Amino acid sequence: MDDLRTEAYFDSRPANEWMSEARIGRTDTLFGELWMTGELCVMFGEPGIGKSLLAVQIADSITKGKPIAPFGLSAKSKKVLYVDLEKTAEQFKRRYSARGDGENTRRKRYKFSKHFHRAVPAEGSEVPLSQLERMVEKGGTKIVIIDNLQHLVTGGQPRQAGRVMRELRRLRNAYGLSILVVTQTSRSTSRRGIAAADMVWSQTVTALADNIFAVGKGGSPSGRYIKHIKTKLAPMIFGATTVPRFEIDDSRANFPSFIHSGFGAEIEMHQDEDDRWELDTISEIRRLHEVKEYSVREIAATLEIPKSTVHRYLQIIRAMTDAARTSEHFGLDACVVDRCDFCQVCWGRRGAIDPDMIREKGHEGVCEDDCADCGPLVYDDGDTHEDPEIRRASKEFHEKLRDWVLSDKIGPRPVYVPPVFDEDEGIGNEIIRACLTKGKIL
Repeated sequence: MDDLRTEAYFDSRPANEWMSEARIGRTDTLFGELWMTGELCVMFGEPGIGKSLLAVQIADSITKGKPIAPFGLSAKSKKVLYVDLEKTAEQFKRRYSARGDGENTRRKRYKFSKHFHRAVPAEGSEVPLSQLERMVEKGGTKIVIIDNLQHLVTGGQPRQAGRVMRELRRLRNAYGLSILVVTQTSRSTSRRGIAAADMVWSQTVTALADNIFAVGKGGSPSGRYIKHIKTKLAPMIFGATTVPRFEIDDSRANFPSFIHSGFGAEIEMHQDEDDRWELDTISEIRRLHEVKEYSVREIAATLEIPKSTVHRYLQIIRAMTDAARTSEHFGLDACVVDRCDFCQVCWGRRGAIDPDMIREKGHEGVCEDDCADCGPLVYDDGDTHEDPEIRRASKEFHEKLRDWVLSDKIGPRPVYVPPVFDEDEGIGNEIIRACLTKGKIL
């Protein structure tokens, strides 16, 4: 019993041996906390909602090293293999090219990165996963996006879906891949919130995926939102009470894309008559409960609805209130996203706080560097600065601020104190010296 090592399917060792040998590598964000390196991730949504459009946008983002707001991208630009089982070459070209104006009728094609590789099955052939493995071996890519899972599951059987997902997990482990699989819902979700059970083969896929997020409709005909459904390592930031909102923007005719437009509760995204009645009812319940201080029984009698309905809506109201409280100033929609544009720090940096307050603090529009009033610049690992202490102080502050937000703001808010330089030695940035002269840095 002392030696449980096996030779075939399992590698069994004492736990302490695993602890001493296993290395914890760096985990980077590819699409914020929704998809991280080394994960088998699933994105799902209703047919026609824009899943393929978003998948291509994510691939383009990774290959060019440019994040899609509000999600972080800490990985450097990487090669992406986009396995397109949905569109023909003509359909793909038509989506990502636009006809010129006036006499120039030539189509202007979108310029993808040379690291963006699109793969399609040969005409009339099936798509065995063994072919995917050969492409990974030959191309050396570590990022794979598969659009769409339905084309890999022969006969539409849950058992076959399980085989495909287990094989993708094997490839992930064997080659150190990060895989995003696109799939769809088995039923409409337009009149309620999205749940994992809405996905085709939901039990099988949910059990085998590391991360799952969904794309939903809401707000306007081009309105969309993204909801985090399942996570293993990252915190659940974008749940039902704080979903990022988007508009599908086709102003760049050769690259339609998801453009971030804010945050909100999932229930606010509903559009039909029943949902508007629901929102009005929630608003009235909030008024009666918070202003009139009515009990559940009194609210139910006043609105002529069941007490159980009142109780359920009060739970939603509390969740929305908690999310709003967490989001003010240094909130979830602000500081947990790298290079955010929404928190007080970033507003100050962009001169978007009250102009009178900006002038009183001696800032004319934008403070160009790390400052106790506006906060620090956010430096990535690859950024350069003439003094490493600036980068270190900035990074540590944002990490502490993020931890503070995710811990429900337990304890005092971290305070940023930039490094103070010895003017005689000539160390430091001229802008920081200017702030020192004004007495703006603690």
